[in-house]
Amino acid sequence: NVEAMNNIMAKWCDYPLYERKEKRGLLNLDDRAAMLEARYNLIKQDGVKIQEIVVTNLTLFKATEDSDHWRNYLDYVDDMILMASLMLSNVPLLTSWRTLN
Repeated sequence: NVEAMNNIMAKWCDYPLYERKEKRGLLNLDDRAAMLEARYNLIKQDGVKIQEIVVTNLTLFKATEDSDHWRNYLDYVDDMILMASLMLSNVPLLTSWRTLN
């Protein structure tokens, strides 16, 4: 299930939020509100899927919500989500760097 969560979060970084109209042109910001809303909705829906996986894992692990092992697992999942968020914030930088080189 950890792999499933990673696969869900990996698609957040598949493409930049804003892309150029032309290879060396300006960023296409004409539809920025719609693009931002679409990305936000994708991440929000994926967050629900991740929460469902976590709840399923609680049952599969036969854990209790107040156990130290379960809290450690939740910390691990939180760290995964944090890293995916950081990677998402780096996509525009990497895209710009590739365009300039």
